[in-house]
Amino acid sequence: MLERTFLLAVWRNFVKRRSERRRHERTPAMHLGLTTEPWSWTRLLAKRLFPSRTAIPPAWQKIYRRDWITRVVGPNRRHRLANAY
Repeated sequence: MLERTFLLAVWRNFVKRRSERRRHERTPAMHLGLTTEPWSWTRLLAKRLFPSRTAIPPAWQKIYRRDWITRVVGPNRRHRLANAY
């Protein structure tokens, strides 16, 4: 669910325009000067960023590695693939 939240945040800021009624409205990221044009889904998902190559906060590393523990859900069993690589 947190991965979907990150996608939603990027979509709202880089892909979706600020107003759906105005055709040539800029995105929030364009308004802040982070980009010069709206992003497409192809551009957004074109390159995978690895946490070992990019500095990210420790909380985001836990989300990426799926080590996030949710106490409300109940027992959080961690599944580690034995033969993944």
